[in-house]
Amino acid sequence: LHCGVIGLRHIFEQLALGGDIDLALKLILREDAPSYAYIAKQGGTALCEILKENGLNESGNHHFLGDFIRIFVSYIAGLRINPYVRDINEIVISPVIPSKLERASARYSTKCGEISVAWKKNGDSVHLEAFVPDGIKAEFVYKNQKQSLIAGKTKLNFMV
Repeated sequence: LHCGVIGLRHIFEQLALGGDIDLALKLILREDAPSYAYIAKQGGTALCEILKENGLNESGNHHFLGDFIRIFVSYIAGLRINPYVRDINEIVISPVIPSKLERASARYSTKCGEISVAWKKNGDSVHLEAFVPDGIKAEFVYKNQKQSLIAGKTKLNFMV
């Protein structure tokens, strides 16, 4: 990673949107510095001020470095809340399936109830289960597929 904190906020999302989620994961999970996995490998339990070696000696719990978590929820699991910035009760489930992950899941609590999504790969096919509470407008989008989801549990199968 060779960018500052402003670029770091956007780099993983742009990789996911550009079809390179595998590179985004490689950058997030690499175990040498500068990286998030390096902090964890060194015993860090919160995000340090910097991602470089010896970052654990800097102050901890810097949320501005935490935007990579959104990649796991919004892109890999595919749970996007208020994606068009027009209605907090609107969601899109649109996973970006990495080649090396076999499953992902995410949940989000709303005043209407909990939304959940989970997918699991089986070869080239993906089985997805979602729960949408009453009062939430939801749609599933994957590549050229798009469909509205009704309240309750939905099960879908699609090809990677």
